[in-house]
Amino acid sequence: NDGGPSKPCVVTGGVVFPKRKLPVIVPPLDKVLNVQATHIETPYAFWLQMADPQSKKKLNDLTTAMNKTTPTIMTNPTAGSLCLARSCVDSILHRGQVASVSNTGLVKVQFLDYGSKEDVAGKEVYEVGSISFVELSAQAMFCTLNSLLHPRGKDASWEPREVEVFESLLPLETQLRMKVAKTIGTKNVVDVMVPSEAGDSDLLTLCCKVGLGTTPGEGPRKSAGFSMMKNKEKKDGRSDSKMKDEGNSRQSNENTKFGKGNVGEGPVRGGLGTREPPAVPKALPAILTPTRPELSEDSAHLSDGSSPMLGGTRHPPTSLKSQCAHTNIKASDLPVTGIFKDDNYTLITVTTVDTPHSFYIQAVAQSSLDELNQLSAHLSAITSPSQLVKSSVAKGDLCCAKFSKDGSWYRAEVKEILDTHCVVHFLDYGNTERVLWSDIVHCPVECTNVPIQAIRCALYGVVPLDSKWSPPAAEAMKELTVDKVLHARVGSEAPLEVELVNTSGDRDINIAMELIAMELAASPLSPEAQPTVPSIPRPPHLPSIPPPHLPSETFRLYISDMTSPSSFYIHHHDITILSELQSLMDQLQVAYASPAHYTPFQAIPGASCCAQFTDGAFYRCLVVKVDSLGVTLNYVDYGSNYVVPASGVFRLDPKFASLPAMAVHCSLADVCPNMKDQWSHEAVQSFKALVFPSRDDITLLKGKVVVRDTDPVKIQLFLLDSGQSCVANMLVDKSVAISSNSLVQPGTIFNLASPTLSQLEFPVIISHVESPTKLYINPLGPTYTKMAAGLQGDINAYSTHAPSFTAPPKPGSLAIGQYKNGSWFRVRILQHLKTPGKLEVQYVDYGNLAVLSLEQLKPFSDQFMSIPEQIFQCALYGITAQEALAPSSDLKQAVSSLSETEHICHVVYHHPLIVALRPSGNHGNQGAATVHSWLVCQKLLPQSTLLQLPCASISSEGSSVLPTVVVGPGDFWVQVVDDAEKLAILLERMNQFCNSRPLSSPVSPLVLGQLCCAKFSEDGCWYRARVVDFRGKAEVKVGFVDFGNAEWTSLEHIQEMREDFACLPKAAVHCCLIGYESKAMCDGEVARAFKSLVENKKLVAIKKGDVGIFQTVVELVDTSSEQDIYIHKVISSP
Repeated sequence: NDGGPSKPCVVTGGVVFPKRKLPVIVPPLDKVLNVQATHIETPYAFWLQMADPQSKKKLNDLTTAMNKTTPTIMTNPTAGSLCLARSCVDSILHRGQVASVSNTGLVKVQFLDYGSKEDVAGKEVYEVGSISFVELSAQAMFCTLNSLLHPRGKDASWEPREVEVFESLLPLETQLRMKVAKTIGTKNVVDVMVPSEAGDSDLLTLCCKVGLGTTPGEGPRKSAGFSMMKNKEKKDGRSDSKMKDEGNSRQSNENTKFGKGNVGEGPVRGGLGTREPPAVPKALPAILTPTRPELSEDSAHLSDGSSPMLGGTRHPPTSLKSQCAHTNIKASDLPVTGIFKDDNYTLITVTTVDTPHSFYIQAVAQSSLDELNQLSAHLSAITSPSQLVKSSVAKGDLCCAKFSKDGSWYRAEVKEILDTHCVVHFLDYGNTERVLWSDIVHCPVECTNVPIQAIRCALYGVVPLDSKWSPPAAEAMKELTVDKVLHARVGSEAPLEVELVNTSGDRDINIAMELIAMELAASPLSPEAQPTVPSIPRPPHLPSIPPPHLPSETFRLYISDMTSPSSFYIHHHDITILSELQSLMDQLQVAYASPAHYTPFQAIPGASCCAQFTDGAFYRCLVVKVDSLGVTLNYVDYGSNYVVPASGVFRLDPKFASLPAMAVHCSLADVCPNMKDQWSHEAVQSFKALVFPSRDDITLLKGKVVVRDTDPVKIQLFLLDSGQSCVANMLVDKSVAISSNSLVQPGTIFNLASPTLSQLEFPVIISHVESPTKLYINPLGPTYTKMAAGLQGDINAYSTHAPSFTAPPKPGSLAIGQYKNGSWFRVRILQHLKTPGKLEVQYVDYGNLAVLSLEQLKPFSDQFMSIPEQIFQCALYGITAQEALAPSSDLKQAVSSLSETEHICHVVYHHPLIVALRPSGNHGNQGAATVHSWLVCQKLLPQSTLLQLPCASISSEGSSVLPTVVVGPGDFWVQVVDDAEKLAILLERMNQFCNSRPLSSPVSPLVLGQLCCAKFSEDGCWYRARVVDFRGKAEVKVGFVDFGNAEWTSLEHIQEMREDFACLPKAAVHCCLIGYESKAMCDGEVARAFKSLVENKKLVAIKKGDVGIFQTVVELVDTSSEQDIYIHKVISSP
């Protein structure tokens, strides 16, 4: 070891799978479905799976296939990315979507086939890798219970005890019956029947009986719900409401039926200036485009071009039963869907492309989607297929064939008969595949009435450059058309040739012109008939919402929607404007409560429209884009973007278009992120805490527009406090942003952020060893490697133009220092030596010391502040007091030999950091399993057994806690009350055992990290603790694992821990309050206020995230009074 910084390792990744979304199940309305619950958050948010055998088999087969692969770790997970993730529940790979990424490397993943969320270590999140893993729809359906009103009002939140009661009423993994009353975005509003000893029971009725809520008080239930009437029992003159009450009170039996109710609930209204703006959706949008089969690899030669690419999404199976027809029908006898009604443009999607003169299209109209849904339901009900007999099959016969990629049935036409296989053409999607005879069955009779959905077309206005189309031309055609919603118009009818135009981007693209421009096609048309970029007809009467208006002077505002300091929406806080908006919103709800306003609407980018949000209210919107996922809308009065089905977008009545849009898209002026082009999680949370702490309460700010002719508008923000604090400056002061006009300040004393651990076990390289209790380790892995490499490059680039020191920098300040190989690294000045111009420094990212001259140092720049130190200082587990205080030369030499070797690090205790190491390769430890066992074998350390305790956790729905150690809102410990009784019993047993033993009982040599029983000085009782430090041979520092505090004690107050005392998780959880993830964010006054609010009080803690693995970000709520008190709101208010 030459004492220099360790070189970062280079990690190469696999092929990155394109970012996309899974298709979602869109269950049919008014159909009884067998389902099972997989995840429950509240009665308003739970997830159901289809319970039919086919769906279960498909998911099981998919899961088995995924877990047989060796996936590539996702090197840069971002919110919304599709991934494979290993669940900590079963250690199995499941399909997921990245919900968020913490700055510690933990990735919050929602498992799309179950609905649950987990914080997953970065190394357990993988690229999808294979397109076959994304063909099956997400199996978890997001649901809310129909007609259930919260007992404390619509804005109240569900308490943990209420959720527990609901979970007892809705058992997981039990077959239930469900019927969808309506859908709102991705949410299914459902009625559910649960099994009981007396028969099936209505879940809504059960909830009302136990006080979980009520139903609407007037009129019949506002949904298509369950009818509890036997057979067709007559009303006999009774009122509707009485019939409803009596019907809901009956127990269902074998004759129970599902009946239709009334239309959905009316609009929701809010008060002036208090309407909650639409939130950015966190769930997948409802996808209406059906999936088609894809050409398999072994049948690629069957088409003129290369095999078709995957398109669309397939709707899930239902519980319908279908009988198969046993008479041969010709595919040519089926009706064909009509897409083109006249010479106008029609919205279509391209499903299969062979060449530009041979491709298939489907209509995007709602009627076509309904037909595909109906067809999918019939086909998925094939449970006992009647296989075709080879001798009775002829070319052109209609059949159903199983597609190899997803195992589902599709209508097909027999194209070629072979010995063991049959070549079929999938009628509704256009592609061809060779399938086994065992995978071909008779087509159900009910499927013969649905028109063929895929129409074969040729592109109008192009011909191949040679005698046939080249493979690059076919690939370009696929890239330009497949999986996109396009405008199509007939150019020639014999054969059918169509013009295709893509209007989803910044400019309209005529596909024919694009191929010609790419020199992949030629035009057969005369110059007069050459294709042009047509102006897609827009209805002339479409209203246009005026753009928002901003005052020229300083004005008051509040944030209505926020993504980062570079993208947020503001409202001008003017009572007149807000009154106008409130009046418009009220009129909008009244008008669109009537179906007369549900005018069919062809969504075109840039068009104004009206749509509901997830709260059920109607809002003014602007169409952003139209694609296979649906229609992306911008809610112009609040700023949120959301994807909705095409059927949920309505024409905006012109009378609602006169008021200018209220939300203004803005970016904070004078600052930029300190992580190059990306804002860190801490920066976003700091900005949010300052300007947008809650959707329930607005924070008034003062704003001044700096640049208004841009999108977003550049604006300065100021708090309305006594000092008119500038938000940009506050972010810079918190070291979460850098000033866009910042200058280098030589010799400034900076404090780098401390590193955070994202895993209990992770690979490391030991970069520097001073003693057995003072090692420096560098984490390995893509995240740290990429971070270190980027930092190194930036420092070297900065060193070429950085100024020199004119005077020696102060001890404690940061600088950049040159290493002997010529590279520059971050260093901290330790002291000025007696030799003039010489300074002792420490390389802060590696731990080693060096003596440098003033010429080898340059001033530090705040652009290097964003990345925390890259090392952890730690002590080895198993070190005795004697070796900790005065290590032997043999032990020092043995530990020093570990320098620059790679190991797997297991965290034993985190403050101070004590670790157990095991080699990741052969490093001369004679094959020992761990470093500790190697040192024991060399008789350098005594034998000791490492006892580990699992950690208690705080629920995202809320856990009862008692604060035990409080430093401030950024640093405190709580004890989870749920396990308090079990812990009390264990501690009583432990105290009886320890008190029964004489104080002179022999204790084997204590070692760092050892779990023990320790007597607390203040009450004389014994508690579970871990040895964390030594002071002399008779004093030891212990950390009490169930409370969070630590103290020095004597050896006579230590007893060995019996294994049965380690059966419970440690009860103390290290926390920080939401908005105070950085301890520097609060001063002494805030800390004192926080202590007064939480000490000696039983509170509810709601998990909001993590800072590494050892600190949980929580929201604390005091529920002891009639009105809940949110602690972070109290201490943050002026």
